[in-house]
Amino acid sequence: MCNRVTLREVPHDVARILELFNIPPLAARFNIAPTEDLLIFRRKGTQYEACHAHWGLQPRWMKDSRDATLFNARSETLDTKPAFREAFFERRCLIPVDGFYEWETRGRRKLPHHFTLKHARPFALAGLYESSEAEPEKLSCTIITVDSNDLLRPFNERMPAILDEDSFKTWLDPEERDAASLKTLLKTYDAQKMTSRRVNPYVNKSGNEGPQCLEEPAPEPPQMVQGTLFE
Repeated sequence: MCNRVTLREVPHDVARILELFNIPPLAARFNIAPTEDLLIFRRKGTQYEACHAHWGLQPRWMKDSRDATLFNARSETLDTKPAFREAFFERRCLIPVDGFYEWETRGRRKLPHHFTLKHARPFALAGLYESSEAEPEKLSCTIITVDSNDLLRPFNERMPAILDEDSFKTWLDPEERDAASLKTLLKTYDAQKMTSRRVNPYVNKSGNEGPQCLEEPAPEPPQMVQGTLFE
């Protein structure tokens, strides 16, 4: 599962591989949540394009956008589930981020952790997008998930599908329609190339935004030790 991401800078490295230099205005985001807009890169005709898409895929047969709660799509069933099948073959995209959150459960507390790549630059998640029949420029998208690696597994059995740079153009190529070949690109990312750290519980509320989300958490209170009467 992936339901909160960050993108604090223009993803120049990802765009450069696609020779894409026209990127819409981008404010630093520290807590992007489902139902908000994500930046996506897609292939449109013979060109690559950067645009924004609502996070929550709305298949073309879904009439009410309020039902668009498809924030994630499992890689294993992209070619069989009706909600994702057509987009998988025809409307794949890259979703640039520079990190994502997962939560550790400790008693009643939810402790957020921020996961990044060790090079600390933006990278690309595999996604699907749809356009509205009534408004073709109104886009929605979903993030594809795969089995977690050793770093993520204590937090969640699923993680976002991080694409290798040499697979960007293949993933976006509308002529590539072999399901088995496409799924080989959607693999569990090497945990040795990733890092994580605990961050401020301020991020737990999806409406909170800003650098405070990534601040160090407050120190844990000291554990009280129960003494005996005659110590």
